[in-house]
Amino acid sequence: MGSSLAFQRICILMLLLVWITKVRGQTKFFNVMKYGAVPDGKTDNSKAFLNAWNEACEWNGASSILVPTGIFKMEPVLFKGPCNGGGSFDGQGPSAWPFNNCNKTSNCNHLPVSIRFDFITNSWVHHITSMDSKNFHMHLLGCKNMKLSNIRISTPGDSPNTDGIHIGRSSDIQIFDSTIATGDDCISMSHGSKNINITKVHCGPGHGISIGSLGKLPNEEPVLGITTRNCTFSGTSNGAASRVQISDVKFINIRGTSSSKVAVNLQCSSSVPCEKIELMDINLAYKGSDGPVDSSCSHVSGVSYSKQMPPSCI
Repeated sequence: MGSSLAFQRICILMLLLVWITKVRGQTKFFNVMKYGAVPDGKTDNSKAFLNAWNEACEWNGASSILVPTGIFKMEPVLFKGPCNGGGSFDGQGPSAWPFNNCNKTSNCNHLPVSIRFDFITNSWVHHITSMDSKNFHMHLLGCKNMKLSNIRISTPGDSPNTDGIHIGRSSDIQIFDSTIATGDDCISMSHGSKNINITKVHCGPGHGISIGSLGKLPNEEPVLGITTRNCTFSGTSNGAASRVQISDVKFINIRGTSSSKVAVNLQCSSSVPCEKIELMDINLAYKGSDGPVDSSCSHVSGVSYSKQMPPSCI
């Protein structure tokens, strides 16, 4: 309740532009101020933004929602479709990052996620750009059979808690042909993530592709069936990381540059070792002067084949 009230009081520096391109042709602009929005940091502009959104979606042609420079206060709102086409979201993160202290104290105001998909089924999201989110760029919760492609995410490498795509309690998710540059995990998966396929994703800067944030809640579901294929990591602190017991995970055709000598680092618990790990076509480089690139494994069982650079430790 406290977080909700705090969120309702936040003066949001809204999206500079939301492109809603429906068909080719001349673009019609829908300026939120023509619908009554007031950039004074006090007036509730929820209705004005919703009206602009609805008319832009209904427009039979190329359309764009224009949000002029200013501080627009809003209550929580839900932008509904159908609304086809790509889009660009500017989260205005630099205005909020200095206030992100949730890593230091639990008594904090959680910053908003730029784009949420809750309990979505049989959907395809593509050609979306997200810039400078205050928190996660995209959050998938309870989704099934969903595809994300041609996603472009851009945030500075030192931006806090700006995960590119966070997945929880979702299954049969495909992420492909996308580029993610962020200050946290490019893609993160929490409990209940199953059958996640990540293909042809360029990650960097960022923390890589991670499985974790588990063990905090009772009765958490396992993370199973994660496949990473034809991905490139550049300037990341990790490639694909996990802090829990893992099984049935495939790393296929991974290329990139490691920031440390140990480019492949699989460290698992002796009591709950990692099982059925598959490494195929791994090609990671290290530009340091302290020796050749290396790998390190602990309590890991599985197979490795085809090209392995560094040499496999499985």
